[in-house]
Amino acid sequence: MHIFFDVDALCKCAHWDVLDSLPELLGFEWAEAATLSSLKYRALKAQSAPDGKIFKTVEAAKLASSVIDKMNLDFNSEMDIFQELSDVVGIDAGEAIIFSTVAQHSEACVLTGDKRALRALSKIPKTSNIELLKNRFICVEILLLKLIDKYGVTWVREHFCPAREIDKTIMVILGSQCDANEESIREALGSYLRELYDECGYFLRPS
Repeated sequence: MHIFFDVDALCKCAHWDVLDSLPELLGFEWAEAATLSSLKYRALKAQSAPDGKIFKTVEAAKLASSVIDKMNLDFNSEMDIFQELSDVVGIDAGEAIIFSTVAQHSEACVLTGDKRALRALSKIPKTSNIELLKNRFICVEILLLKLIDKYGVTWVREHFCPAREIDKTIMVILGSQCDANEESIREALGSYLRELYDECGYFLRPS
C-alpha cells in the first residue's frame, strides 16, 4: 500500500512517538510513503530550533526526519484533479497536491490529522475526480483505535499523554488528566468516529 502523510498527521505521530509502529499496523513500508518536501526542511530546522507550531520538541523533529529520509514515493499530481481541489475552500495547496496524487493510485491512502479538508470534500459535488478519493483517508482517531486494539490502553497512554495537547479531540478522548479508563476511551472514541463517519464516511476507510 502507498501512504501519503499530510503535515499534521506526520508531526502528531512524531510527537506521540508512534511512527515506528505504523508500517506493521497499516501494512506499508516507508519506501512506499511520502509527505510534502517542505516538511523535510522544517523538520531539519526544528532539530536545532523547534518552531513551536508543527514541531514543539527537538525529539519530534528528529523522529520525523528519520522516517522522511526513508520515504521514496514521488508526487505525481494530476492537473485536472489538482485544479478542481484547489478551488475548494478548506483545502490548501499542499493538501490538493497530496489528494490529486492519491486519486491516481488505487492502492494509495492519506493519513490525515486535519479534518477540515475532509469536511470540505464532503460538502462539494461528487464529480468523477472527487469519486476517486472514496475510502482513501485514515484519520488519527482511526489510528488511535487501531493502536488501542493492537497494543492496549497502557501503551497508548505512555505514548500519547506526554503530547496529548497537540490534538484537542485526542485530549478529550483520553480524559482531562489522561486517566480515562479503557471503557470510557472506547466510548468517547466510538461516539466521535460515528459522528465523523456520518459527516465524512464517503472518504474514510472503514475503522
